[in-house]
Formats: sequence, C-alpha cells, structure tokens
Amino acid sequence: MTALLTLEGVRAGYGEAEVLGGISLELEAGRSLALLGRNGTGKTTLINTIVGATDLMGGKLVFDGQDMTRLPGYRRAAAGIGWVPQERNIFASLTVEENLTSVSRPPRGGAGTGWDLQRVYRTFPRLAERKANMGNQLSGGEQQMLAMGRALMLNPRLLLLDEPLEGLAPIIVEELMAIIGRLIADEGMAVILVEQSAQLILPFTDDAIILERGLVVHQAPSAELANDEKTIVEYLGVG
Repeated sequence: MTALLTLEGVRAGYGEAEVLGGISLELEAGRSLALLGRNGTGKTTLINTIVGATDLMGGKLVFDGQDMTRLPGYRRAAAGIGWVPQERNIFASLTVEENLTSVSRPPRGGAGTGWDLQRVYRTFPRLAERKANMGNQLSGGEQQMLAMGRALMLNPRLLLLDEPLEGLAPIIVEELMAIIGRLIADEGMAVILVEQSAQLILPFTDDAIILERGLVVHQAPSAELANDEKTIVEYLGVG
C-alpha cells in the first residue's frame, strides 16, 4: 500500500539550530503511530515539521502523493493534515462554537460524512454544554477537547496529537484516551500520537518509533515494543 505520509531524510530546526538530523518514516492511511522519546529529543519538532512550522534544512516530505516540502502550513492543512499542538492555541476571544466553525472544512466524502459541528458535540458533550463560553473560560481539559474538536472540523486524513494528555486530571485523561482510541480504531484516518507515557499509548497504536537526539533510534510494532522492557528503559527511562 502506498504511504499517506513519507519523510525522507528530513532535517529541520529553528533558525540555525538543527534539531532533526535526518528523519525517514512512512505512515499508511488508517494506521497509527506512537512517537516516543525523552524531553528534548525532537518529538514536537517532528510534528511541527510535518505541519510546516519549522525551518526545513534538508530532505523531503510527501503527503497523499504530493510533495509538500516547501508548501506553507495552510496548504498542508487544506490537503488534510490536522494538528492539535502541545500549546492548544485556543482562540481566547472566540466562543467554543466560533473556535470550531472558524476552521471547518467540508467533509471529503460529501454531505453526511466526516466531521461537522454536531458530530463534534456528540463526541465531546462538554463542548456542547459550553458552546457559548469564551475560549479563556474553559478548564485545561475542556481546552484540549476544543483543540481536538477544532482539528477534526478540518476533516483531516492525518491527525497529529502532540502530548494531548499533558497536565490533565486522571479522569479527563481516561475520557480523552477513550475518544482517541475510537478515532484510531473507527475513523480510518492516520494518527501520530506524541506522549511521554509509552504504557499509556502503545495499547492504542499500531506502530511506534523512539527518537533520541533528533534521530529514530528504534522502530517496532507497538505491541512488540510494549513487551520490550529493555528498550523502554534504555531510551525512555521507565520500566
């Protein structure tokens, strides 16, 4: 099967600082990838590079058969790349509903398919209850739900989730992981999920890669890595 996303020898960073030293990977449609590594290993930089938010220093990025190496971020979003950044980037001065509708794109399969406002509200009932609240009136968990809902309103073929559980209460983590699990299992979209806890996300994903100093140092099926305590301890520092 042809890969939906292909990175070939991608080097990227910020200004003159190179963070990624040559990343190559492929992700097929409908597959999910856990992106693991200690803090500062390049996980967020890799996500930012896919969406066009870093300085690309070399290599090639192809999405859905189109070379996007030099395309700006808005062109990548229009092509079907949805992004939930670590900072969430909620529009504080807009209501929940305005946050969602401001970025919406028609479903790729036509009316009655994909994601629209009502489907987001069914998936995240708390957002429906707070649809008239401003972005800065939401809790951290609600902001994360809004960031995810907003990305889904783009009707993406690839969804990038950058540490979506960071700093959230355990009950919210449980709720969001259930939703992420359904997205991965039922939606047919490709998903890249960044998270500090391997034990938390490996059961939900198909494959996993570990980054160290901006390089891929280990790649395996998630089920295999979950049982590889030596590798987890060596690169992630947890057993």
